[in-house]
Amino acid sequence: MKKNYMIKQQNHGVTMNMKNHFHIHEVTSCLLQNKNLKTIDQVEAYIASKNKALDDPYCLTNMDQGVKLIAEAVAQQKKILVYGDYDADGVTSTAQLVLILKQIQAKYAYYSPDRETDGYGLHEDKVSWMIENGYQVLVTLDCGISNEKEVAKAIEAGIQVVIIDHHKPAQDLPPAHVIINPHVYEQDAFYQNLCGAGLTLFFVRALSQYLEIAIDDDLYYQLAAIGTVADIVPITDQNQLIVKKGLEAINTRPIVGVDKLIRQLYPQKQPIITAETIAYTLAPRINAAGRMTQAVIALRLLLSQDPKEAYELSEILLDLNNQRKIIEKQIFDEALKKIASQKEDKVIIVEGDDWHEGVIGIVSSRITERFFKPSIVFAKTGDYYKGSGRSIPGFNIYQGIKALDHLTIKAGGHPQAVGLTVHQEQFPEFKETLKQNTDFELKPIDMVKNITIDCIISQEERIDQGLVEEIKTFFEPFGFKNEKPYFLIRDYEVLESRYLGQDENHLKATIKIGQSIFDAICFNITPEDKKEFLNHNPLVGQLELNHFNGKTTVQFQIYDFTGHYFQDLKLQAIQWVMDHQYHQDMIGEPLYVKESPVFTEDEVIALEKDTLEDLDALVLDKLAYLLTYWVPDLDTEEIILQELSKNKGKIFKFQILKLVNYINRIYNISINEEMILYTVIKMQREEQIKFQYKNNTVYIKYLA
Repeated sequence: MKKNYMIKQQNHGVTMNMKNHFHIHEVTSCLLQNKNLKTIDQVEAYIASKNKALDDPYCLTNMDQGVKLIAEAVAQQKKILVYGDYDADGVTSTAQLVLILKQIQAKYAYYSPDRETDGYGLHEDKVSWMIENGYQVLVTLDCGISNEKEVAKAIEAGIQVVIIDHHKPAQDLPPAHVIINPHVYEQDAFYQNLCGAGLTLFFVRALSQYLEIAIDDDLYYQLAAIGTVADIVPITDQNQLIVKKGLEAINTRPIVGVDKLIRQLYPQKQPIITAETIAYTLAPRINAAGRMTQAVIALRLLLSQDPKEAYELSEILLDLNNQRKIIEKQIFDEALKKIASQKEDKVIIVEGDDWHEGVIGIVSSRITERFFKPSIVFAKTGDYYKGSGRSIPGFNIYQGIKALDHLTIKAGGHPQAVGLTVHQEQFPEFKETLKQNTDFELKPIDMVKNITIDCIISQEERIDQGLVEEIKTFFEPFGFKNEKPYFLIRDYEVLESRYLGQDENHLKATIKIGQSIFDAICFNITPEDKKEFLNHNPLVGQLELNHFNGKTTVQFQIYDFTGHYFQDLKLQAIQWVMDHQYHQDMIGEPLYVKESPVFTEDEVIALEKDTLEDLDALVLDKLAYLLTYWVPDLDTEEIILQELSKNKGKIFKFQILKLVNYINRIYNISINEEMILYTVIKMQREEQIKFQYKNNTVYIKYLA
């Protein structure tokens, strides 16, 4: 997999202004600029926005009609069926509406469809069941917008239908009495980021206002927060407020079911629940019910008022999730064997007999993450292949699938994820055509994984609990479109390291940067990654707090090992200066760059294309630093040449940092590794040597 690193750039003057005005860390000031907050007023407005109230629920089109319909149905004691999707978003949506219907003593029931027998959305058989059982009102949550035929059947039978859904509609809208969906009405565009649980929260608030009753906000906000994080919608604007208030409720007075689930997961401590906790621990367990058996188990947990019952249900969810993990690993391992023959393909398609439909989407995600290619995993049942696919940013897999409508029974999704069914007779043609289309549409640049770095942590920055707490205060809750920032650290010293786990595939280390000492961890580290770590190559990761045994420490979770990527760019920058014979007096002293700069690929490309006058201020400042601190004077160059010439063999291998320390100690001078590289490159240009530079080690072959 080819990678490209993009480093967000900030204005140094703005950084210092923010830092001094708000008395914050330089890192925090840089992160604010990354959100395009560059003035004091903008930052103050941003801070205020994080504490405002949620918008008036009646701002959504048809909200008044939907609320009135339900209120009248309750008053007339009509039988209401709440029909919610089987994932965490649908389950938390259903729980919210059921809670308020119970409070107002409605005549209601609820139903969560089965993933395998019912499939996604409203099923025609269930409409028939409703008619037979005398239901008069149907409310669909997190589904229904694509069920034109099923809704028409319900209405024809005299059932009133309210659809509350956040998915994009098909070409023809279902003939429901009320549709609340921000994707349907242009005036609701601002609210398109709301998921099903967020829309249901708006509906519950509107209904309580209409009926003039008090509701326990904490109950609804925490359910909506779980659904919002689980459905991976942007944690911005209204969603950020929902998740923030929901997390406050979960951490102070969680509903019984959530409390028991947390206690099952963390029996030895009372953790601080964050959006990440929801995403990686709570949501997978809630989703496990719908994936492995019936979503109603999770729904019963969220609705339970009995601690004993809730504890038992949470145990079931944990068991189901453990089963899911086992089955997922089995399918993933089988899929990897099948993938071996698809190395040259731009889309990966694998299928298996009787693979569990509930986990193939997760397997597809893992395949796409590992190979950085679109993938679809199919489970064959009878005459049909049911598939779930995931994609990469450069390829709209939904459009790719919809172009093959003539070969699918049904298909739906969005640009990065799809679900579909193909008959076995069409399956070979479907695979071949999709591979051909993808091969044509996906360009090499689309297959490069872009890793964005929010900030480079300098040697001068103090990395401590205060910094991490400050970042959390300004930017949490984190999530999609408000991701936890990624940092680049380099020039670090490893004080201690060890490998944990049965296979020794987890790294735990203590590292030092400047005056800061903190832990670093990496899960599922590969042998190649271990070598990179030992060679002190730059690391990309996230800062977090680790709470253990009553003690809080800073931890750097490693996300990526950059290898010699930045080393290569450094060499290219030095070579560019040599080619153009620039001198320090032509550019001046560096103004903002205070320590050895990192050149990005875009900056090196800009050097090749532009003249000195066309380069932006930051690149010029980096060049000024290069000329000032990387180019040795004649006396220093002579010392370096003298040390390099001491080797009598034809091949000379040395660790560059060790040579730097040796020269500085013996000659009582101050050189850096870049001066040695500059000298080595110059020797190669004069055809004295050939060299390679990898993992902080230089290999020299003498030619004469």
